[in-house]
Amino acid sequence: MVLVPQLLEMYKLKEWSSNMDLLGEKVDNSWKDKHLNLLAGSEGVKGTDDSVESGGKTRGYGITVIPKALESVADSLSDKELATRIIDYNHNRLRAMGIDFDNLPEAMKINASDLMYNTGTLFNNYRTALDAKDFPTALRESLDVVSATDPDQDMDLKVVRGLVNRRMQMYNEAADALGLSRISDNKVFKSQTEGALTDVVYNFDGDKEPIIFNIDKGMHTKSISDERPEGYDIRKPLVSSPLNDIMEMNDPDYEEYGYDLTPIVPDGTPSYMNLLGE
Repeated sequence: MVLVPQLLEMYKLKEWSSNMDLLGEKVDNSWKDKHLNLLAGSEGVKGTDDSVESGGKTRGYGITVIPKALESVADSLSDKELATRIIDYNHNRLRAMGIDFDNLPEAMKINASDLMYNTGTLFNNYRTALDAKDFPTALRESLDVVSATDPDQDMDLKVVRGLVNRRMQMYNEAADALGLSRISDNKVFKSQTEGALTDVVYNFDGDKEPIIFNIDKGMHTKSISDERPEGYDIRKPLVSSPLNDIMEMNDPDYEEYGYDLTPIVPDGTPSYMNLLGE
């Protein structure tokens, strides 16, 4: 068969593009497969009849909302296949946003992909840091994405302990790859800050200061249990010592009495022994 030069060039171009697509897809699959494995671990591969966000059914890999572009094929796909399609869909959306996604480190591709998968968007501070290649700041900004609608509280947004754990997990996955300090644990407290209801605290080993978010949302019903009736952890005393059983270190009476807790008694006050006639 003889091909005219134009058709031959088109054929070569198509073959070259196809090969490049295959190579690119092979590279992409490395981070996509990792993301799928993380989803399988955090969300499970089977669906549930009582999801946190809506109280209704969800499919495996944490699929609660199916993009309209995939609705026509969703029923014909397995949960893993559908999750993969959603990741691909979000990948293309990130590119369309103008994010230089393909040149991000693999760890940040997974982190950004997970936020899109979980929320359907990237919040402004996170996106700004990602565009600037300021990955430590972007990761920090991902840590307060911890709320979901609560069907038992008029569908208001509430803080979910499971999302706090997920954000910590995804942070640590990226931190390991980028050589950053890992989060050692997290706590969720009733806030003592004016205008806030919940404090989410991420702790680090060593001398690194914790990351604290004062959030204007209460706790999600799904995060309330017999162990935590209000969903919160119990704050430890500011000073850990036997003195806490007597009074707080910042108590005004403590400052008046002094370290040995001996009361300051005015001159001339009768002693207990004198009152007894001794």
